[in-house]
Order: sequence, then C-alpha cells, then structure tokens
Amino acid sequence: MFFNLRSLFDKDTFNEELIMDYILPFTKIKKYHPVGSDISVQEIKKFARNYSYQFLDSCFLFYFCIYKNPQYIVNLGFILMSNSVSHEIAKAMFSTFRKDDYAALIQYEYEWWRKETGNSLSLPFPFYEKIINLNELGVIDYELAGSDIADGSQLPDPNLCPLPKNSESNNNSGETIFNSLKKYCRYMNGEDVNEAGASFRNNHLSTVITAACRLKDRYSVYGFASVLFDSKYFNWADKEFNKDFVMYIANIFNIDSSLVEGNDYNQSKSREKAKQMLSKKEMSYLNVLMK
Repeated sequence: MFFNLRSLFDKDTFNEELIMDYILPFTKIKKYHPVGSDISVQEIKKFARNYSYQFLDSCFLFYFCIYKNPQYIVNLGFILMSNSVSHEIAKAMFSTFRKDDYAALIQYEYEWWRKETGNSLSLPFPFYEKIINLNELGVIDYELAGSDIADGSQLPDPNLCPLPKNSESNNNSGETIFNSLKKYCRYMNGEDVNEAGASFRNNHLSTVITAACRLKDRYSVYGFASVLFDSKYFNWADKEFNKDFVMYIANIFNIDSSLVEGNDYNQSKSREKAKQMLSKKEMSYLNVLMK
C-alpha cells in the first residue's frame, strides 16, 4: 500500500510523513519504516509478506461492494463512455467493452442501463449483435435492479422439486407434450373440428417445441411461460401465473428446471419479456398464439 501510494506522487509533492503518520496507522499497520529510493528488492518482498493480509482484505471489500451493488459499477462504466468524459477516454472504454470475451454481457448491461436511466450512447455499432445467452457465457443472471441474494426468500423453493429424469412428462415428443396440455386446450371455432386443441397440435405445437429448446436463461423461460399462459389456445382456469406454473411448463417441455430456480419474475415483468421475445425475428412466429 505504501509503495502504491508513493508512486502517485513525484519527488516534489510526495509527503512521506503524511502517509507514515496518518494513512498507514489508519489501516492498522503497526510495523513500518521510512523507505528511501535505494530500497532493496528483498526489503520490498519482506514488506509485502508482512502486510499481504491488508491487500487481501481490500480485495474482499471491493468484491463485496460489487457483489451487493453491481448496478453502480455498470453505471460508472457507461458514464465513462458518455459525453461527460473526454473523447479519448470514451473511445478507449468502448474498444475495451467490445472485446469478444464479454461483449455480450456488456450489451445486456447496456440495455438495462438505457431502460433504467433513459440515457443512451452515440455508438457506431452495438457491443454485441447476436442473441445474448448469459448461460453460455458462464455468468449467473444477476438482478441489476438490486436484490439480496443471501435473503432466504430468494432461495429455490424446496417444494418445487423437478420431475425425475425418466418421467414420462419429461419426454419432449410432440404427442406426450400435447397430452400434458390437452385438458387446458380451448375449443377454437373455425379451427378445431373434432376436438379442442387439434389446431394447436397440428399447426403450432412443433414451433412451440422449437422455441422451448432455444431457451437458455431464467427470464426467457418466464417469458415463454407467459406466452402460453396468455395464448388464445388455452384456458388455465385452475392455475395462476407464478413460479409453480412456470415450473409446470418447464417440466412439460423438458426445459432445464435449474433455469427456473432463483429469483422469480412476476406476471407483469414476464409479459414484458414475452413481448421482447415475440418482437424478435427468431420468435415472431409465436405471435399467432396470442389473443
């Protein structure tokens, strides 16, 4: 810490006495000695060994702040790309954020930042132009709006146990899926002839199964479930839109149940995600299901 602080000052402005008398004692470092410009490598290593725990504590503190409040780091990142800073800084930040390693994550955060603040950046092109899949990035879908992950109420509901892998309803064949949905199918005048759900089974089921296979994150699973919940082809008389319903849909379509675990999304937020999904070319064919 001493050497890092000292490197910030040149010889004319460096105040060694200030650091020794005020800053180091504040960090509870009891053992130190004045350092001259001729300090040996051995002395530096010895100093680092003696006070390495201070560096470790600082790392944990910094990590804790980011973990609890990721939105502040996101805000700072995009502020450093705005007109509030020099063109050189903004350009350097943009070129860094577009690196392949995390461009998709930055695009995800940028969409949140725009919605949250109402601001936008003058970008020559997006950070990431493909479909964003947080799971493929190895990143947990965290809540930028702020939620206490350690809160017991946010832990997976123990009553929502996924069905066994060999369960018949986990078979994603079209016939098995339709049989699981059949009792909720609505009779559609002008489409169904002999039985309720015939039009859905014959004309739309295969595309719905394809859409289910593409779901890779929790928010999209809730959006997909919302599409089915609001679909004109179904009447979910005895069900409410909640985590139980989403898990029910996930089991029917053989969607990884772990994607449903964690923080749940309310019906309003899930409908908003459904709208986003239906507005994209890859999912636009599901609009035919809606009322």
